[in-house]
Amino acid sequence: MGTPQFVRRKLITILTVESAEELLMKDLLELGANGVSALRAHGRGEHGVRPSARYGGNLQVELLVDEALVGKVFGLLEERYRPMNPIVAWVQDVEAWPAEKFAQR
Repeated sequence: MGTPQFVRRKLITILTVESAEELLMKDLLELGANGVSALRAHGRGEHGVRPSARYGGNLQVELLVDEALVGKVFGLLEERYRPMNPIVAWVQDVEAWPAEKFAQR
């Protein structure tokens, strides 16, 4: 058995309202993401308890991207989503596997 091969990527995690799911995932794919995962989430914080009657539930969106796409993703969030939706996001350095799945396309 060989040694697993990893590739360095950036993991972007976005928390926002579930009503943004369809448009956000479409926008991220059009921006150049190879894939996007979405999970229903719940919690409590600055915006109150979620799910809420006003915004519905939370959505957690994750995508693995190369360094070049990070600024574009956060630019999209700042311009298109932050003005109208409760939203937070963060980026982490990760090692993704299998490496060939994350090769540049």
